[in-house]
Amino acid sequence: MTLADGEYQQAKDFLTTCGFAVVEMTAEEHDKLLADTLFITHYIAQTVKTGGFSRTELDTVSFQSLMNAVESVMQDEKLFHDVYRFNPYCKTAALRFHEAQEKVWQALPRSSEEAV
Repeated sequence: MTLADGEYQQAKDFLTTCGFAVVEMTAEEHDKLLADTLFITHYIAQTVKTGGFSRTELDTVSFQSLMNAVESVMQDEKLFHDVYRFNPYCKTAALRFHEAQEKVWQALPRSSEEAV
């Protein structure tokens, strides 16, 4: 659906008046950014949920922040799956994340002697 120029400007002005920051971009730019932000947040949340990680009484501030993000999206599996299914950039983002996680894993010491 395309809005006429006047309708677009009216909608933009209304949203700005309501306090929204209107960011103009192409659909492709939007989908690329969404894959690297919303989708990756959901991907991490689903991974944390699947791994059984949860809050404890010893949580650090950074872990609390992570769990806040995880809890804000981890119940929304349908959106997670739909974004992956319909946004072609999500597959690349998931692969980049997986490859990066593997590099981090491989960089960890394999024994207590290596850690010294």
